Amino acid sequence: GTPRAAEGFDRVVGGDALLETAAQADYLISVLPGSAANRHRIDRSVFAAMKPSAHFISVGRGETVDEAALIEALVTEGIAGAGLDVYEREPLAADSPLWDMPNVVVCPHIGGYFTEYEAYVLPLIVDNMRLYLAGRPGEMRNLIAH
Repeated sequence: GTPRAAEGFDRVVGGDALLETAAQADYLISVLPGSAANRHRIDRSVFAAMKPSAHFISVGRGETVDEAALIEALVTEGIAGAGLDVYEREPLAADSPLWDMPNVVVCPHIGGYFTEYEAYVLPLIVDNMRLYLAGRPGEMRNLIAH
């Protein structure tokens, strides 16, 4: 989709600016949806572009991140750390080196949940369903194109 301003963020950019943005970011946050086009979109080139002091946070879909490249970047201190809520294969394998890395925070795919989640999300779902059933899908919000 088209990047749009988001409260609390200085900049929101599209995929064409990924490497340039990764080189500038202190925190690179991936919220990418899963798709064939996004598989391993966050790869070795992205981690190589990042500052050694930068952190990577992944809360989108696990298959969008090349986990082997991420582990390599963390081990070689190409990046400072990572916060991970999603993985290439879930649940995260018991023998994954990510579990024991001191510069990694591992969450069990619940990082986006908060106490008021239902009160926040359900009105959006109801509104989108009403628009869809009324034949007005172009007015729906927060759609992910496949």
